[in-house]
Amino acid sequence: LFRWFNTVIIITLVTPFTDTLTNGGEYLIGAIYAIFFTETLKNPIIQLADISGTLKRHLLGPRAPDQSRMNLNFKGGYWTLAERYTELTKSMFLAYYYSAIFPQGFFFSFIELSVKYWTDKFCLLRSWAPAPRLGTQIAHFSQTYFFTGAVLLFGLISSYLWAGFPFDNACGDEFTVPSEYIGTFDFFANDGLAHSTTIEASSTSYKYCFQDMLRYRRPVAFPVSPRFGDDWMTEGQKRITGMYGLATVGLIVVAGSLWFKRTVWRFWTDFFARKYVPNGEATNVKFSELNDRGYEAYGYVPQVTVPGFQFPLLACDVSGLNEGLIGWNDPYEAFPYDKHNLIFDVSALVKRKDRASISGDAFEESPAFSVIKHYPPSDD
Repeated sequence: LFRWFNTVIIITLVTPFTDTLTNGGEYLIGAIYAIFFTETLKNPIIQLADISGTLKRHLLGPRAPDQSRMNLNFKGGYWTLAERYTELTKSMFLAYYYSAIFPQGFFFSFIELSVKYWTDKFCLLRSWAPAPRLGTQIAHFSQTYFFTGAVLLFGLISSYLWAGFPFDNACGDEFTVPSEYIGTFDFFANDGLAHSTTIEASSTSYKYCFQDMLRYRRPVAFPVSPRFGDDWMTEGQKRITGMYGLATVGLIVVAGSLWFKRTVWRFWTDFFARKYVPNGEATNVKFSELNDRGYEAYGYVPQVTVPGFQFPLLACDVSGLNEGLIGWNDPYEAFPYDKHNLIFDVSALVKRKDRASISGDAFEESPAFSVIKHYPPSDD
């Protein structure tokens, strides 16, 4: 949310309404273009350069005092799926939000997403460290809330932007031009340059009118309607503003219904019924046979990733577990998992485990650590 706000919304808050369509990099249109240009080039270049990773692999790694510390310099960069989702959705949100005044934003967003796709793919395969195993929760959350909300804001903000044209807070009136205003005058505009203009008796007289409907308070301009801007809108502008206003109401109803169904309604119905939906198809292939068939089949083994350690730290007793289910091993140790198991840091547990091993009794695992069991299929 902070990235979306700082990238998209804050430039609207700091830009005066009358500068919305003004040319120049310091105004709104120029700022939108600069954000797209920067996000398309700067971030991917920094990501591909991987300055920290390059220094570790080519400078610090070869000069490490031992193998273990050298391996730490070759682990790859840290990344999270949530952060990458935010980076991509930020570009889409920017294109949606300003589509009415910057329609080429969809084209810039397409280029940015394409560049980031190939950049992320390269880094994922070449320079980033393996990420934790994740499900589809982030994708479903983004689909349910972000994309629906982005389309809703697309219609809502576009209706206000269409209503605000020409963004000058000036409305023509029927009064004649006073005689003291007739003549040729020199003035300095916002660009700091001197200009000259001639006002005649037949010139149109203008008065101040507040055109930023998004900031209307009494009454609140929602939904957007031509009746709020009858003083400055053209006939075509009134038609499209009315259409956008009605479409916004429809989008709110649809988005609200979807959110209600996927949150409140689903939460309420879970008290009375659960609808199990199977995922995948039942086959005759057993889980214990996957590794033999060339597939990678790992179990859920409680472990903690700690910076500065080459391998994760196990938080359970894995002595009765098939080591192939752990997903990694230390090739430099005769017992590749004891060195990385937290239970061996507790001397009382080590003594109990040793006594159980000598006597042949079952080892009672401590509730301080996770308990994991493995029941391999029998040969019978």
